[in-house]
Amino acid sequence: MNNSTKKSFNNVYGFKIVEENGKNKIQSPKMDLPDCVKERIKFFGKYSEDGLSFSGCIDLIMAEDEEKAKKEFEIGAYEDYLSASEEFKQWRDEIALRNLHQMEIAVALIYGTGDDSDE
Repeated sequence: MNNSTKKSFNNVYGFKIVEENGKNKIQSPKMDLPDCVKERIKFFGKYSEDGLSFSGCIDLIMAEDEEKAKKEFEIGAYEDYLSASEEFKQWRDEIALRNLHQMEIAVALIYGTGDDSDE
């Protein structure tokens, strides 16, 4: 298993049980994601508070069909669409990791990325 695959698996399955105040608690993984990915998660994730569905967030973040995503985003958005950078597209389109990257985004949307920039 190469480093990219290990990193992705840890991002999805790296939950830990830690003791806190005498009780076991589940600790979500500290996500090791490129900044361009975190930027998209933070940008589109905030729209879930305004009614954007979970799958809608994932679709906008992944930007498989960017023109369609942009049109759908502009229907209810209060700011300009964040276009996918080339760096993000390269990450998204990594061979054999594409579906795993989608799972990483799902975990980050639910639990945050585990860094201080999460709200």
